[in-house]
Amino acid sequence: MQFTKEYQDILYRYWEKYVQGDEPFPDSVPEIRPIIFDSWKRARQNRVSPLEVKDRILSKAELSATISYNRDLTSVAHSYIQNLYTLIKGSNFIIALTDPHGNVIDIVGQDTMIQERAKQSGLTIGANRSAEYSGTSGIGTCLATGQPIQIWGCEHYIKPHHDYVCSAAPIRNEAGEIVGCLDIIGPMESVSTHTLGMVCAAVDGIGKEIKMREAYRKIFVINNQLNSTIQSITSGIIMFDNMGIITQYNNRAAHILKLALESMRNQNIANILDMPTASLDLLAIEKSFNNREFFVISATGQKLNLSLSVSIIFNDLHDKISTVLVFDELQRIHDMINKISGFTAKCTFETIIGNSTAIQEMKHLGGMASQCDS
Repeated sequence: MQFTKEYQDILYRYWEKYVQGDEPFPDSVPEIRPIIFDSWKRARQNRVSPLEVKDRILSKAELSATISYNRDLTSVAHSYIQNLYTLIKGSNFIIALTDPHGNVIDIVGQDTMIQERAKQSGLTIGANRSAEYSGTSGIGTCLATGQPIQIWGCEHYIKPHHDYVCSAAPIRNEAGEIVGCLDIIGPMESVSTHTLGMVCAAVDGIGKEIKMREAYRKIFVINNQLNSTIQSITSGIIMFDNMGIITQYNNRAAHILKLALESMRNQNIANILDMPTASLDLLAIEKSFNNREFFVISATGQKLNLSLSVSIIFNDLHDKISTVLVFDELQRIHDMINKISGFTAKCTFETIIGNSTAIQEMKHLGGMASQCDS
């Protein structure tokens, strides 16, 4: 479709006939883009006034809540908007950012003429420019269809918008859901098909950064869950990379090694264990194993007799990337086994074998003695 004066004249005649004149809409009009003509029909169904702007304006409380809810979107998008504006500054364009409901939450534009026009058309922060209130417009039609679109002159449903060109594109999150809309608005005489491409490029960057932030947020949650799990395990755990740098450990590990908790952070495993005295070269382990005896001297000179299990972590190419040590004191394990197995010696006077007079007298005297505090 060529945005020419002839196309504008055709549009206006049909706008007068079907929009202003209120004649029944046919299924289609070959001279008008289907996406525009369908939007005109929706605007009439929504009872949008074609002759005046009747935007819904958020109350102060609603606006505050909306901006707060969308702070992640605005924090990402604002820098892209500023960069985009440097390319169009001085050409009487203004850039608006909305939430998925069409509420304007950010506006950038310093040119006097477009600022005055924006005020006259009601384009302010807190104004709702969804199709329900603005009919066929860059923001409204973009959000209604989920497609990037450029709305030119008389394609707009509301007559006061006929002097503008809008180039809008939807912003989507990692799930593909629309979370906002970016729209460049300018005078009709400054129309350029390249403007929509600029908007799409900015939206692509915004969407990718939103997805990246969400990925980081998920990683942060997973890392916290992993750390909580590691800390809850009663054995000592140390994870280190191929260079020996410790990347994760729990409090129990520091306790067993008799080291201060912070002294292990980002340390090389060789700095906390005297590797030459170790019964195994921890950095050279290539296969996982369970419950082997391990002897080593700690950095504080403590001789440690441990039960050690090792898990090797590989990447998708099956290259070793990390080693996980799970260990406990051998004596503690032996004590636990004895307790569970019931191998702890327990003697009472009743368990003493023998019925001789001497044995009976000893048990009697022992019982009397056990009743005394001294």
